[in-house]
Amino acid sequence: MFPWLRDSWLSLLRIFSGDREPHSILLYGKDGLGKKEIARELAKFYLCFNKCGSGYCGSCPSCQNFSRNTHGDFIVIGSENGSKIGIDEIREMIDTVSMTAKMGHGKVVIIENAELLTVSAANSMLKILEEPFPDLLFILTADSLLKLIPTILSRCVKFKINDPDFNMAVSWMRDQVTDKSVDLKHLFLLNNYSPVDTVRFVNANQHHHINRLIKAVADFVYSRSNPAAVIDILKDITKNSPYNKADEEQKDKKSKPKELVFRIIYPWLYYIVSDIYRSRVTGSLRENYFIKTERLLEPFKKIPVHVLHESLEQLIELSRSDQILETSFIDLYIINWLNSLARKQ
Repeated sequence: MFPWLRDSWLSLLRIFSGDREPHSILLYGKDGLGKKEIARELAKFYLCFNKCGSGYCGSCPSCQNFSRNTHGDFIVIGSENGSKIGIDEIREMIDTVSMTAKMGHGKVVIIENAELLTVSAANSMLKILEEPFPDLLFILTADSLLKLIPTILSRCVKFKINDPDFNMAVSWMRDQVTDKSVDLKHLFLLNNYSPVDTVRFVNANQHHHINRLIKAVADFVYSRSNPAAVIDILKDITKNSPYNKADEEQKDKKSKPKELVFRIIYPWLYYIVSDIYRSRVTGSLRENYFIKTERLLEPFKKIPVHVLHESLEQLIELSRSDQILETSFIDLYIINWLNSLARKQ
């Protein structure tokens, strides 16, 4: 278990060691904190024959089958590629859990990314959540409560997985990354405070794109060169990002890079421009994330401060429209934004 999940785990044990165990619990928090991992730990604990206040025993038949991924009373429903979870999957699950437990000691259903349930799938679950079968536990995970149907929310105990302590996260990340020289503080921020995604980011050599992207943006701003170089780097970033939920088939395609995903490329562009803006206003590079030398800053010095400010506002406005941006047009939005940034007055 990830070290920053320890406090959450102990709190969950207290909830499930009381006289009234919940029949359904929703684990929510930022993507990349380990919600799926702690959900499985909770499932293993719930199904354990010899569980105690400190956790599952690890040696009973249930724990052994769970560790071998052969437990007959444990179901996981999820969507790795971002597709919706439909009513057929929920109906099949309900048919399965309505049967007698194979090990005679309860059943657990995990629904990962519960915000991806279609309305009909969520409605199909309502009756079983309202009138649960004995010894059946539902564990739902979600990144945000805002995208969940209220009727589902009202029938679950809600449990938040908090952001990790920074020093604990850095200590863990430092042990996991292959490049020990990286600035984990700023890469942690770039990856939305997710230690897991930060490690994947570094070990996939994503951090090497930073100077490439800065140079490509500088070349465009300085000489109004073809923006294709910037777009191609952003596509590489999208394709290899830990946030990219594409399935393995999509990842293996050799044809063209995956189309831009704005929520992935947004922080890269934002931190580059905010570094330029901060340096121009304060006269210092000390607090910068990406642009940490005068050499990197030099090509941007002719951009007026008010243009930099407007550029940041445009990015923020685009981020608010991310859910409705047409994928095929995102490159045009970025090109228009680059042209705006490159104007000299």
